[in-house]
Amino acid sequence: MFKASRERNAEKYVKECAKRTFQITEHNGRFWFTYNGSLFCPCDMMKKDPMDALSQLRNLYISELL
Repeated sequence: MFKASRERNAEKYVKECAKRTFQITEHNGRFWFTYNGSLFCPCDMMKKDPMDALSQLRNLYISELL
C-alpha cells in the first residue's frame, strides 16, 4: 500500500514538473514553446520541414547570443 501511494505521488510530481517546464507563451506577436521559462522555438516552425526548422532554430540561437 505504501509503495503504490509513493508511486502515485511520484507520478503526480513528475507530471506537474513537466507542465511547469514545458509551456507556450506569446513573445513579439508570436507563440513560442518555452523550456524552464526560456524561449525555445516558435510554434509555427513545427509546420515546416524539420531541416528548415533546425536551420531557423540555429539562426535564432545565434541572433540571441550576438
